[in-house]
Amino acid sequence: MTSAILLLLLGPPKAPAFRPLAYFEDKCARCHGSMGSNYGDEFGKDLTDAKLVTVVRDMASGPAQAPVSEVDLRPLVAFHRSLILGKPFGIVVEVVGATVRGETTPGSKVSLRWGKVVSVAKVDGSAWSAIIPKGKTLSGAELVLSLKGATVVQALDSRRYTDWVPSKK
Repeated sequence: MTSAILLLLLGPPKAPAFRPLAYFEDKCARCHGSMGSNYGDEFGKDLTDAKLVTVVRDMASGPAQAPVSEVDLRPLVAFHRSLILGKPFGIVVEVVGATVRGETTPGSKVSLRWGKVVSVAKVDGSAWSAIIPKGKTLSGAELVLSLKGATVVQALDSRRYTDWVPSKK
């Protein structure tokens, strides 16, 4: 079968979703430590959101030598803001059938929630996966992350990752 026929049958190949934690560990951790462990307690405390965007963009393009698109920059900045605030970060990177996969701050507890219906995720390091219950859709879910007493809830209707926007608990 020729590649043209495969392209017609399968559609164009889908680029993998951006994985900000994997990017950080691959491109940034050699200087900044795993999950930013070398940043120190005062990292970013004085940075406005606009300045943090500039710093992360400049570091990706400069020392990391791995520029990111504006779309991918946003969750990478959100990850950094979560480090500054001491809150867990989470992102959905893939949905295959009823299985949802993502990344989270290591040590986090992760679940998807539809009101009283909860799907607890399996977490392995910074990777997590959960099953969407029958009759539910991802767009109606909330991503719930807990780490060391901090809980973040993100409605997945509006965004597929946690951000520094105040979230309900």
